[in-house]
Amino acid sequence: MKRTILFWGFFSFAIFGFSQSYTLEYSAKIIDQKDYQRIPLAHRKQLKKNRNRTSVFELKYIDGKSSYKPKYSIVGCDTTFNKKWFIGKLDLYKDFSNSTYFRIGAILKDQAIKERFDVFKWTIEPRMDTVIYGFHCTKATADIYGEVVFAWFTREIPIMDGPSYYAGLPGLVLFAQTKSEVISISNIQLANKTSSSILIPSKETYISHQEYLTIPRAEIFSRMNEELRRIQEDEE
Repeated sequence: MKRTILFWGFFSFAIFGFSQSYTLEYSAKIIDQKDYQRIPLAHRKQLKKNRNRTSVFELKYIDGKSSYKPKYSIVGCDTTFNKKWFIGKLDLYKDFSNSTYFRIGAILKDQAIKERFDVFKWTIEPRMDTVIYGFHCTKATADIYGEVVFAWFTREIPIMDGPSYYAGLPGLVLFAQTKSEVISISNIQLANKTSSSILIPSKETYISHQEYLTIPRAEIFSRMNEELRRIQEDEE
């Protein structure tokens, strides 16, 4: 009997969550830079500036699919969007029908990272509760790609999504922190029901997260420089 109740509870949660549409904003701030000494000198100056910059990303969730993309950045009272500040950042899409995420961006060219997010093993700490943005939240932790992630999620918004590839918890992630970054919710809106569905771009080749990490850093920075030159040419 208990299993039946749990099944129907999860089934109702999934169906109700899939039918919802949300537009959310998350503020992300770098608190540490991994492998700083291995980063080319030409890029270190910009990274130092980024420590004082808050990047805002938009998460759109519509009928079981979502996109997570940069929107603008903030330094002090200055709020602007400049593609140069997001060079190397990858747009992220999730498809909840098969628990898969995709990372797509200029530095990957005709490739995309494709992985499952249901392999993330979250540990929920039911006694660790707090209120974030007016919602009751519960703490969860996971080791994701060798990095410990602390997340706070709310069951009051019944979608199993969140910023970046943090997903799979029984509610929306409102806050996440790793050793290198803090991400927190800054705006929540119910999306217009007439909003068009989210289309996940198709690519010629799909690689795993691990395969992405094997791309030589020199090649990654070369692609970033290509992207920078392209942006500068468009601005002229």
